[in-house]
Amino acid sequence: MTLRLSHSLQGPIVLAADLGRAGLDAAKRIGPTAPEFREDEAPVTPTLVAASTAEALARLHPTGEPLTFRTEGLGRPEDVVLRPFFRLYDRRHAVYLPVVTATSWAGRGTREAAAAAARRAVLARTIDAVRAGSSAEETAHAVEAVRADAWSLDGRRCRSTRYGGSFSYVLRLPADGPAAVRVAYWGGETRRHVFEVTADSEAIVTQSLFDDRPGEIYEVEYALPERLTRGRDRVRIGFRTGPSQSTGAVFEVRVVRPAAPQPGSFASRASVRANDPLREPSKRHSWSEQPTAGWRLRGVGGVGRSIPRSRGDATDFGLFMRKARPAS
Repeated sequence: MTLRLSHSLQGPIVLAADLGRAGLDAAKRIGPTAPEFREDEAPVTPTLVAASTAEALARLHPTGEPLTFRTEGLGRPEDVVLRPFFRLYDRRHAVYLPVVTATSWAGRGTREAAAAAARRAVLARTIDAVRAGSSAEETAHAVEAVRADAWSLDGRRCRSTRYGGSFSYVLRLPADGPAAVRVAYWGGETRRHVFEVTADSEAIVTQSLFDDRPGEIYEVEYALPERLTRGRDRVRIGFRTGPSQSTGAVFEVRVVRPAAPQPGSFASRASVRANDPLREPSKRHSWSEQPTAGWRLRGVGGVGRSIPRSRGDATDFGLFMRKARPAS
């Protein structure tokens, strides 16, 4: 490989996939600090299909522009151009790209269809729902919040509380029969969170969160006691912390009819990302290097907690440049 570098360039250079400017305007690029956007506005993160990160690295080729590379027959749904991260501040980009085998990629259609069907089944069971952090929806559901913040994570609004704080919403109940609460959490929490999930101020479960599904949003479902739902049409669902506790990010709260149990299934947990499952054993922190004219193009794969939007079933791949050591 040949790479041209300015003699003044120093230190590591992070490379990112250039995903273009589609759908961006000044308000979304510059402010507010965490603009809210719909899931359908987010671009598809390219996937690299290769047997390993080393193979993916070997199949990157310089474009002729300084510090710019392009995949060849590697990217899905199409090949991508990798540019220095510092040049992409006003464009959509991806710093980490998943690397999956050809076999895993070939089976994606079946897995995505299954995930989409599971999501439709949850929607069909839903009686009422509120997106945490969405001001209009929270107001419509009589939000009450004490030391609880609304913010954005992974492109979605959420809410959290800590150190004796709480927040809650009023949601409708089914006209008859049992009911359950289904909550969407961030699966990549890097600190331990412990808190109570409440129904009309009564604790129904103590929930803990810590790196349960790195890089994903996942859901947990809790049965509502019949004594709290019988003869009623609404219930206040809340999240409560102790003096040294916190909740982590809560994205969505639903009241649903319980699902019929499936043999061998773990019904209480399910990913809410219909386009993420690519199931194969994960590889943590595997490194590979490729020499390039006095510098090295270095790839890092892994599912470490610090990697945004990482998948627990594929190797994520990031790139940066560093000065090569002289040959010994």
